[in-house]
Amino acid sequence: MNYAEEANRCRRCGMCHAVCPLYKAERREQFVARGKVRLTKISEEGRIELEDRAKTTLYNCLDCRACMEVCPAGVNVSRLVKGMRKKIYDKHGDNLLMNVALEHLTSYPKRMELARKFLKLYQTTGLSSLVQLVPSLKEKEKILPAIPKRSFRNELKARDVRPGKKGKVAYFISCTTDILYPQVGEAVLEVLEACGYEIYPMNDGTCCGVPQVGYGHVERAKEMALQNMRSVPDDIGYILNDCATCGSALKEYPELFEGTEHEELAQNFAKRVMDISEFLIKHTELPTGEKLGIQVTYHDPCHLNRAQNVKQEPRDIIAHSGSELIEMENSGQCCGGAGTFGITHFDLSQKLLKQKVGNIKATGAEAVVTGCPACRMQIAFGLKSYYKDIPVYHPVELIARSIREKGM
Repeated sequence: MNYAEEANRCRRCGMCHAVCPLYKAERREQFVARGKVRLTKISEEGRIELEDRAKTTLYNCLDCRACMEVCPAGVNVSRLVKGMRKKIYDKHGDNLLMNVALEHLTSYPKRMELARKFLKLYQTTGLSSLVQLVPSLKEKEKILPAIPKRSFRNELKARDVRPGKKGKVAYFISCTTDILYPQVGEAVLEVLEACGYEIYPMNDGTCCGVPQVGYGHVERAKEMALQNMRSVPDDIGYILNDCATCGSALKEYPELFEGTEHEELAQNFAKRVMDISEFLIKHTELPTGEKLGIQVTYHDPCHLNRAQNVKQEPRDIIAHSGSELIEMENSGQCCGGAGTFGITHFDLSQKLLKQKVGNIKATGAEAVVTGCPACRMQIAFGLKSYYKDIPVYHPVELIARSIREKGM
């Protein structure tokens, strides 16, 4: 992408101001798309250097893409911001902690499993009490949910592959499902098998690469993308995922390899990627289980709602489970999690989270449903902090529970 040309398409109309959650919270130009596009333009023209101030502006972004939804010029703000972050990384590098995490941890499932075990030990011993002595970490530490005893990948090792009459589908295992929410992975397997499919788990895959791209480590992200793309046989028609962010990242692999020898491989991979909710509604006959009869509200994850245009299907899943959906106000407004944003910009993130929790509270629902594990973690923290501890589910968990309760 030619960043200067893309930035020049901006008409400076200000429509992004009306929808940007960060601008509405802070009322400063550096928080809105127009400010970031302007920064890109003058940087590409050589009028400023991409130093710390520019970095601050470019990282004040949730990548929620609300601005792109209303932009009359169709400026791809997401690609511009990520592209400029890459330039910053190429020029200045990254700090030691981020380098270790992005280059040597998240891209290796076995190392992530070691990290999970450490976090479990941290939570179940007296180590966690030490964090309470550090004011800046005291609240942030509570965002982390209870670490499960076993990861989803370990659960898979003890599970027999069941053949399916309807064929075989690949299942991309997100990092968060693997180490934080293995119950979501189990639900995916249960429902797909009930629908007659054999699951090909992408055990040779790795992280989708979103953290790497987001912090400018694009070359590492490309290596990871190639590993993921090569881990799925060509004869498998669908590559399913349960994480909104992972799904959007996998579909955007062609952007990573635009103009390279791997572009066609990326295009063939991306066109097979589909969110589990969309697949279940469009390509299966869902079994009818026990009606759950619970009142739930639904949060639209940004990377499912806007990045993938998957809006109705999760709601159809909720209806099929026999649950009553009570729509919240602004269901598609970002919850403030946005990957690591909820940690790196904690106070600002909490402003958005309080709004989201207020909208949830107004529905009176018994539970919240969302198709993104990062949103799940953020919202669960917000409910405990600002309302009451009601459960948060993935849509597929409701179907799995419905099937289970009917003994199917």
